[in-house]
Amino acid sequence: MTLRSDSQGSHQRSPFAQKDQISVMATDLVWRKRGFRRALRLEYLTVGYNVLEAIASIAAGRAAGSISLVGFGLDSVVESLSGLVLIWRLRRHGTVDQEEEERMEQRATRFVGVTFLGLGAYVLWESIQKNIQQQKHTREGYKHGFAH
Repeated sequence: MTLRSDSQGSHQRSPFAQKDQISVMATDLVWRKRGFRRALRLEYLTVGYNVLEAIASIAAGRAAGSISLVGFGLDSVVESLSGLVLIWRLRRHGTVDQEEEERMEQRATRFVGVTFLGLGAYVLWESIQKNIQQQKHTREGYKHGFAH
């Protein structure tokens, strides 16, 4: 707030100070809205890219029998889901009170955490299965090698 002094040293509010403050607040609000719109556009683009990446990686990984490539594709699925959660939060921002914002944040964090745990469980399961299959083939190879 801008104060001005008169000749006797008393301070009064400048009539321009309040207008300047309102102008700054309005400008800030406009920039914030633009920022949220831009963030939403970028997040839509990111989710779209991640979906395409997931489809290509999972298809190529299944064709090649590669756990790593399928895992990479599933990670893209997790990133897409995380992006959808972010879109949900950005679209709701400013339309709910602070408590609801915090509850949304907690739900979003839990959801993303669960999806990462699911991805980790998949990679672990597939790795164990592949390791067991590889050990069976190795033992069978030793049996055939000694039999001849």
